[in-house]
Amino acid sequence: MWSEDIYAALPVALQNVAVSLQGARLRAVRYRSASFRETARILERNERLSLTALKELQFAAFRELVQHCFTHSPFYRRLWRSRGLHPDEIRSFGDLARIPIVRKQDLRAHTEEFFTEKTLRRMTTVHTSGTTGSPLTVRFSNEDIGRRYAFLERCRRWAGVRIGQRRATFTGRNLVGARQPHVPFWRHNWPGRQLLFSSYHLAPANLPAYVNTLEAFQPEIIDGYPSSIHAVADHILRCGRVHSIHPQAILVSAETVLPHQRDTIETAFRARLYDQYSSSEGAPFISECRNRRMHVHLDSGLVEILDAEGNPAAPGQAGEMVVSSFTTQVVPLLRFAIGDTAIASRETDACPCGLPFPVIEAIVGRVDDVLCTPDRGLVGRLDTVFKGLPNSIVEAQIVQTSAEIIVLRVVPDRSRYRPEHTRQLVRQMRSRLGQVVAIKVEEVSEIPRSANGKIRSVINLCPPHLYDPELPVTTPIRQTTELSSADHRESLR
Repeated sequence: MWSEDIYAALPVALQNVAVSLQGARLRAVRYRSASFRETARILERNERLSLTALKELQFAAFRELVQHCFTHSPFYRRLWRSRGLHPDEIRSFGDLARIPIVRKQDLRAHTEEFFTEKTLRRMTTVHTSGTTGSPLTVRFSNEDIGRRYAFLERCRRWAGVRIGQRRATFTGRNLVGARQPHVPFWRHNWPGRQLLFSSYHLAPANLPAYVNTLEAFQPEIIDGYPSSIHAVADHILRCGRVHSIHPQAILVSAETVLPHQRDTIETAFRARLYDQYSSSEGAPFISECRNRRMHVHLDSGLVEILDAEGNPAAPGQAGEMVVSSFTTQVVPLLRFAIGDTAIASRETDACPCGLPFPVIEAIVGRVDDVLCTPDRGLVGRLDTVFKGLPNSIVEAQIVQTSAEIIVLRVVPDRSRYRPEHTRQLVRQMRSRLGQVVAIKVEEVSEIPRSANGKIRSVINLCPPHLYDPELPVTTPIRQTTELSSADHRESLR
């Protein structure tokens, strides 16, 4: 296909042709392969199994993955031999802890040694976003892609939608050339019945055009980044155009969806939002059912939630996610620390939806999105402070810049904003972060997106403090207002 430079130089009409040609190619690879059809058939069958049967199936698949890695991946074979470990010694889930955990820096430093196939022709190369400062490049075979899209189709099926329905997607792809400062900020994928919207041009002045285009297109599915969809939904509510767009479901991924985002999106579109977790590297799938519970697809892989000592986290406790994927054969993930945190649930917590898959309480976010304060230690799940966010604040972001300073960035709606609205957020933060750390407030015109259009609501710029408070702190960014615990001046004035 055309390079990005050539694409950017094309007129809009030809960019639509380019997007459609690529869409046709991807549709064939994703949905018309034998691996997609066979996996989709198996997944429907698995939904009728008991939890016990699913766990037996999961462990059998895990042992196959272990043998595959040892036989075909030089990295895993060398790692295991250095520990005196052989696949035959993995006989039950109790042996899991004997297998060494692999980190992202291992994959980055030894990428070629991970490959299980020497011939990489006809492979799809995927670049991860690197929003945590750790970008990676991995490859998938067509069979890998077919398997993974069968799981994605299961997520859609749980949401009551399917392949082929008219779809509006808010993407991190660079759809619009730098020379085009005006509408349209969207491109057509005609074979996929898909309209792709740029996540980089959601400025207030452009939002009416986004809404007008969505009204004309009337998607049956809206999917993509929750922060981007939320920006459009918030505009719909502000201008009183509720229910002018009639999707059957909203499907979000790639970011932690916050309570106020969910409320705004569901109110604006009068449709249920379904959250879904996987990763560019190929992590197992976790997705939401109609009862808003996050189910782990046991047949897609193994998800461990581990505490700081490497033991399974207790129910209700946040821990590091370590994943093993059954859908990534070329660059296999075996006990791979994906860089995200989650909260474990009790295994007895059955879901009323009737699905046999176990649930987790929540995906918290990236490891470096967990903050650390002197009197509270590690603090996760800060998304809850945004619940009930006043509609005078368009967006907000929490950034830890040092061990002693946390910044609250707010984008105010000048026509409605009052200082007490920020004070409400700061009080919520203070109740979770303790009385020692200083909270500084900064008014900004927008919250910056990452390189692929995502927005992060909670960021820790000094993750070493999570492990060693004695390490030197990073230099704080510029703030406009300091809110210290000493004087409790929790105000923008």
